[in-house]
Amino acid sequence: MAQIKSVSGLIDQGLSPEEILKEILEGFRFRILAEREVSYQCQCSRERTRNLLVSMGRKEIQEILEEGQVEVKCHFCGGVYCYEKEEIDKLFDKVKDINEKRENKK
Repeated sequence: MAQIKSVSGLIDQGLSPEEILKEILEGFRFRILAEREVSYQCQCSRERTRNLLVSMGRKEIQEILEEGQVEVKCHFCGGVYCYEKEEIDKLFDKVKDINEKRENKK
């Protein structure tokens, strides 16, 4: 197993899926049961980037806001999500309200 090459490296070399299987499964007999078209779709969204901002914490985001706006760029698809101060404030106020309601239920 330690000698198996990375799939990413094999793709970078231009190998087809069948060639990758032959490379990885060298010495094993296999047969292809089905084929399908594969495509990449990024899963980024405005909601996911909001969750990311919340996980960073209000203090860190406020420091970024001092420079203007908060910008999140997806490194996979290049999508850019921009947030102004008002939207950030609403987001963290909502998180605060949710946390207070949880505390009150205890």
